[in-house]
Amino acid sequence: MVYQYGHRKSGLFRFGGFTFVEMLAVLFIVGLIISLVAIRVNDDPETDLLNEAKRFSALVALVGEESIVSGRAYGVDIDSIQNSYRFLIYKRGWKVIEQSNNPGEPLRERYLSESVGLKVLQSELISFSSKGSDSEYVFENDDESIAPEPEIIVTPVGAVSDFEIVFLSGKFRILVKPGLDQDFKIVKLEKN
Repeated sequence: MVYQYGHRKSGLFRFGGFTFVEMLAVLFIVGLIISLVAIRVNDDPETDLLNEAKRFSALVALVGEESIVSGRAYGVDIDSIQNSYRFLIYKRGWKVIEQSNNPGEPLRERYLSESVGLKVLQSELISFSSKGSDSEYVFENDDESIAPEPEIIVTPVGAVSDFEIVFLSGKFRILVKPGLDQDFKIVKLEKN
């Protein structure tokens, strides 16, 4: 067999290994399989519930700090039917915070995933007295109010009304409620 210069041997016996396109195709398929496996591994409803409960607690704590800095009352309106919650501010009536439509803002309206539910067990809206003062914060709705009464109120001194909220998904339940020193308790409830 004599080979001419510039020609390759055709047929079953090729020299040189895989082509670049073949290598890319194999890497793409392997990457796709790994990403699908990773998505299934992270699909844990209990972890999703815990993350949602922690996010909710952190956002209510943020609202508490914001109320102290701004000197205004804030509220959290929870909609169990639409599986969402939003943040309100008291300005001569309850109003939805303007930044709530911007996806980059922390106090925007939050919609939970379809697998996670939200239920208010208890919400006691009591009036808070400011420290060192005999005056009470009164939250009466004026005609300018465009939002419903919130289930959670944070006063201008950062005090949070008493509440119990359950995040649920299938048989998993996580309870969020205020604790001591304006911290929040996140408790896993027993499986039913």
